[in-house]
Amino acid sequence: MSQAAGDASGLWIHAASDAALTVDVLGGLILNFDGGAAGSTDWILKWSGNRLAALGSPLDDGYVTVNRSGYVVFYDIGQHATFVTVPEPG
Repeated sequence: MSQAAGDASGLWIHAASDAALTVDVLGGLILNFDGGAAGSTDWILKWSGNRLAALGSPLDDGYVTVNRSGYVVFYDIGQHATFVTVPEPG
């Protein structure tokens, strides 16, 4: 999954279920940030509901990887969604 430079969006999983994302352990899922506006924060994965636990294991086990260091996974209560984001270089 790639995010184009300057695009502040990515893969949005609208289904609020831990089973909504299945990652093939042989292939994995790579979240590739291509860049954006300096000083901004871009998200590449947004999943409806609190999916911190559902994303934690695949990230920890290396089935989901992010091409940038410093990425953040957080739950936003206002949007009722879990995000994978990175700060863009400033």
